[in-house]
Amino acid sequence: MKYDSMFGGDWKRGAEDIEVVQKAIDDDRIIITEDKDFGEIIFKYRLIPPGLILFRTKTTNPRMRIDLLEKVLKGVDLHEKIIVISEKTTRVRSVPTE
Repeated sequence: MKYDSMFGGDWKRGAEDIEVVQKAIDDDRIIITEDKDFGEIIFKYRLIPPGLILFRTKTTNPRMRIDLLEKVLKGVDLHEKIIVISEKTTRVRSVPTE
């Protein structure tokens, strides 16, 4: 699998979360984060990115997180979804449309 990714800090160091969401919308990118504030932006401000993957894991081990992410990438259409990944479960819901 190949994906085009961009680290937000490389795009704009110190960007506010709302700026990151707008950049994702403009570039049709899915946000991958462990920051719960992105979910709040979606529901509070109705600023809807193409998708959001939220890590809620106890581990910060990159290899373990990549393994969890790869499982999701194989089985879920990411667009217009909010996906919450933990070590034990993955929750998928559609982004709000209105």
